[in-house]
Amino acid sequence: MQKINLSQFKIPEPILIKVNALLGRWEFARRYITIAVPIISLAVVASVAVVLSSPLIIKRIQLGSEINNLDLKIKDYKDRLASAQSLDKNDLEKKRNILARKFSPEYSLSFVLNSLTEMGTKLGVKISAISPETFTQVPQSGEFSGYALNVLPIDVSLESEYIKFGQFLDSLNSFPDCLIVVKGFAVSREESILPRLNIKLRLEACVLKKGQIIQQPKEQVHN
Repeated sequence: MQKINLSQFKIPEPILIKVNALLGRWEFARRYITIAVPIISLAVVASVAVVLSSPLIIKRIQLGSEINNLDLKIKDYKDRLASAQSLDKNDLEKKRNILARKFSPEYSLSFVLNSLTEMGTKLGVKISAISPETFTQVPQSGEFSGYALNVLPIDVSLESEYIKFGQFLDSLNSFPDCLIVVKGFAVSREESILPRLNIKLRLEACVLKKGQIIQQPKEQVHN
């Protein structure tokens, strides 16, 4: 901006002093505005940037918290795994012995056949024949290495009413010293035995055993 020289004009001195003062104030204001406008603009831009980035900042904080929680869970899982892996051979042997006792591996499976007959009699189920088949032996691994699961298929012929037959199946869940699995059954209606039904039942008796296969039981026929 071109500076005006007032001395070339014949202006009274008091007025000249006032004019120069006004011009000085204007020059100061102009310089202040020139400096302040960029600063204010930068402040506005920064404020807008903060407002726009606030959701991202909050999201980062939330994500960081989730990552920390995940790290804690992973550490907890690792600690549990390390604790489980710290079981020594004595602990594993105790677990094997407990399960082996539960299935009573030393008794003859003829006990299973006799128990089925007794349970049927108590519930009013007439068992006419029990026919065991050939054992299958399934070697176990891991904690039960050295043991084998002996599986004995059994065909049972019986006469029973529906309700009593259901009670008989339910009682197999609490069969003593052995695991009994129901593989299936077939029902036929015969006029001569009504209200009882003729039922063919397929079972599997499972026994955990260490050593040789138990001697095969013979078919039992009940009159």
